[in-house]
Amino acid sequence: GDRTNPVRTDDMFVFDGRAWKDLAPTTKPSARWNHAMAYDAVHDRIVLFGGDAASGLSRETWLWDGAVWSNASPAMSPTARAGHSMAFDPDSGRVVLFGGADIAGPSNETWEWDGQTWVIRVLTTNMPNARVGTTLAADPIGGGLLLFGGAESPDADIAFDDTWRLTASGWTLLDTVVVPSGRRFATLTP
Repeated sequence: GDRTNPVRTDDMFVFDGRAWKDLAPTTKPSARWNHAMAYDAVHDRIVLFGGDAASGLSRETWLWDGAVWSNASPAMSPTARAGHSMAFDPDSGRVVLFGGADIAGPSNETWEWDGQTWVIRVLTTNMPNARVGTTLAADPIGGGLLLFGGAESPDADIAFDDTWRLTASGWTLLDTVVVPSGRRFATLTP
């Protein structure tokens, strides 16, 4: 679908280096958009969380082991949300989820997937403000995770152009001289 007439999908394709292949698994997450996924290198699984499904915002956690999807049904998880970002943090060995919007609006919560359940990181000072559409990726040079951009809402006229680093000690706003223009739903990769 396009931006003016989006369509939720539940199809799954893999790229083998030469061509795309439709896997068509029988068990899979429902059709959705604005969900987030990250590869959990410790548990060798792709983790999918949330998104906007036909039934509304989702708080489902799905795991892909390379052959089948399974609904993790963890004991604890973030609220149902969409527009969040996720990345694997090699320093902590956990998948990290940041932000997105739930029914109350944009969030600045930071959650970690430990392979069994979600654990919220309690951070009280010096953290990114609530936002959707950030990009989050591991920083192999400086360590931790880098977060860039996002906006106060998916349709906001102004997007953030700040860069944050998450390490074991928490979030730090980086003082960067040159920055890309503010943007939301961009891509960042290690």
